[in-house]
Amino acid sequence: MGFFSWTSIVSGKDIFNHNSKNHKGIAMLMPDDSLIVGDYDGYGRIITPGGDEIDIYGKVAEIMFGKYDRDLIFTNDKTVSTFDDKVLGVLTKFNHEEGITADDIKEDHSNLSDLIGKTMNELTSEGYKLSTVFDLSQAWIKVMTKTEVAKHLRSGKSFDDYQPSSHAYSQGW
Repeated sequence: MGFFSWTSIVSGKDIFNHNSKNHKGIAMLMPDDSLIVGDYDGYGRIITPGGDEIDIYGKVAEIMFGKYDRDLIFTNDKTVSTFDDKVLGVLTKFNHEEGITADDIKEDHSNLSDLIGKTMNELTSEGYKLSTVFDLSQAWIKVMTKTEVAKHLRSGKSFDDYQPSSHAYSQGW
């Protein structure tokens, strides 16, 4: 796996890893408005001044599922929702060209059995939305450089005031 990174919620600029001459550290804004601050390793981990390694996706899993386990973010499950974001359920289907079977239905909130036989490609062409846990996890990633923390604090903004960080073109390098 190569380097990856995000853009700052404060400046919109890429966050560089600690191997880059342009690195400025990282701070992750949490939903309770606390901050996790340290150096960014380029692989999704914040190295705190005390030497702890905090995995950003592990923290997001903790927010979403109550368990610090980054593997929970990287599943193949697909949440099926309508165009107006009503969640219908969860499918474990991976191949978008094969028909959905009853065994592919992990959670049924609203008659997913009506979709048996259709492919996920057909569902999207009919206006259904398919989201992975990884897709949904991105809403919880709000990062900035360490040098922008003071500016963030002066702004008086909270977690909910910021859009999620987008993926950085520099990939942290």
